[in-house]
Amino acid sequence: MNDLRAVLLAGGYGKRMGRLGATRVKPVIPFGTRCHLMDFSLHNAQRSGLDEVLLMSRYNEEQLHTYLRETWHARIPIHFGPFNALHWQPAEQVYREVHRADEKGTADALTQNRPYIDTPPYRHTLVLHSDHVYLFDYRDMYRFHLEQRAALTIGFQQIPLEFVSLFGMVEVDPQMNLRAFVEKPPQPTSDKVFTAVCLFRNDILYRYLEGFQGTPWQHDISRDVIPRMLAEEEVIKCYPFPDYWEDIGTAHRYHRAHMNLLQGIGVPLEDMPRVLPGGEQCVLTETGRVRKSIVPASLREGPAHITHSVVFAGATVGEGALIENSVVLPGSRIAPGVRVKDSIVCSHEVIESDFIGRLE
Repeated sequence: MNDLRAVLLAGGYGKRMGRLGATRVKPVIPFGTRCHLMDFSLHNAQRSGLDEVLLMSRYNEEQLHTYLRETWHARIPIHFGPFNALHWQPAEQVYREVHRADEKGTADALTQNRPYIDTPPYRHTLVLHSDHVYLFDYRDMYRFHLEQRAALTIGFQQIPLEFVSLFGMVEVDPQMNLRAFVEKPPQPTSDKVFTAVCLFRNDILYRYLEGFQGTPWQHDISRDVIPRMLAEEEVIKCYPFPDYWEDIGTAHRYHRAHMNLLQGIGVPLEDMPRVLPGGEQCVLTETGRVRKSIVPASLREGPAHITHSVVFAGATVGEGALIENSVVLPGSRIAPGVRVKDSIVCSHEVIESDFIGRLE
């Protein structure tokens, strides 16, 4: 896999995450009491044997760079693109000296980072995202991509038809060729969706990106690059994602993913990358006043009533508080006797009165 460059898209502003994204960038929002959203793709890259991951970021980059240098760089090297001198120069100097053009979409990120992607020994690019929750070994997908001599290989998953309009819809033939691709169709005709994990052959990718320059386009992989490659009859193959995969694009999906976790749907706690600080381990608990909830040891026999909720270590819950169908993040505080239901309590929020239906 020495000729494969893995890139991690982490440039989205995260507006749809609501309060969750108010004080931290979306990739480092905590998830599952064990890690952050971006840690899943990094963990997958590490266990797939990739030699390095190129970060493509845009907002609050100091927060991302600090986290990755402290937590991940010893596990798998992280290349910071134009900011890579952070590994050996003072941060103030690096941030002062780097100037970049605006980016309007994912395709622009690939264009601006071309010097770090389309360079020897790399001949192919693996595109990853920093808000996807899943476990995956990319080696078999890459082997398939090479064997099929594909210009592009995309990951896909079968989901209930009612949710297809939230994603890129794909139609796949029996030979795993892509036959149709429609981004967020109002009336879907297929139950298969693009997981946004994809492999490009570099020379073909950049030929298309160059062709878009100076034309009216949306600067997007899904809305521009894939449809154009399909129209030009490039060899585009599809690779199934048979196991759990979730795109955490909104606060509602974040909440739903945690509620699913309590039902045994999702990445098991013991298989998640464990990177969050703190000595208290959170486990699924069914005892005393805690019913079917993931909580730290300090709350398992505590005075609060916790039902079908995920409470991170570092959260403070007052006596007699009632928490139901909610996610409570580290550093938050819930006052005694307060009722929290169907909500997300963000880090460092103080809840002193009933908090119902507050997801965004």
